[in-house]
Amino acid sequence: PPPPEHRYAAVIDKAGLWDWLQDEAPQRLPHLLAKASAALRSEPTRGVYIIVTKQTPIQLSETLAVTRSNFLVEASQRLGAKGIAWAYVLEPL
Repeated sequence: PPPPEHRYAAVIDKAGLWDWLQDEAPQRLPHLLAKASAALRSEPTRGVYIIVTKQTPIQLSETLAVTRSNFLVEASQRLGAKGIAWAYVLEPL
């Protein structure tokens, strides 16, 4: 069963909704981030939002700033030798 209050240790977006919204409806990104944050558990350890995206670290940083996100990047990893995809672990503030 899920943790208390139906909250999760991780919410994962594997190159799906994040990239689609970024391209098609960037004004909806704050809503996505709010929903991801609400789905994460807060105790005993805060949950994380994990995304795989085509955004570079600089682009992701700019997106998080523009959306006034309540997440910080805890970890990032380039995927593959060409660097066309990145994985990020975002932690709510």
